[in-house]
Amino acid sequence: MTQLMKSSLLLFAAALLFSGCATIMHGTHQEIEVSSSPSGARVWVDNNEVGVSPLFVEVKRSDEHILRIELSGYQRAELTITKRMSGWLLADLVVPFAYLGLPIDLLSGALYTLTADKFFAELEKEDIG
Repeated sequence: MTQLMKSSLLLFAAALLFSGCATIMHGTHQEIEVSSSPSGARVWVDNNEVGVSPLFVEVKRSDEHILRIELSGYQRAELTITKRMSGWLLADLVVPFAYLGLPIDLLSGALYTLTADKFFAELEKEDIG
């Protein structure tokens, strides 16, 4: 075995050893599908405008998020997305030596999953009274 192959194998093994199951299997971000009726509404995530519906946004699993949809002439819609522990915690605890990656999963946020992966808003017209 050449020195390059040994080094590559060692690097790969270290990456696996020091990454938890959650980091490897589903990463630190989660994609959320955002749509509205009517479409073409402006979309914000955590007070940052990210585009126009329909769209997909990628957010960190480690944080809770507030999604907001606004369209002129319509009432705005808002959704708070919370986080919860994912099932990968069990894998970190059961799979031999996977527990070594548990701190990485916790610190990176990969150990969490968000409570929603879709947000559809049926926007209601504003009363102009």
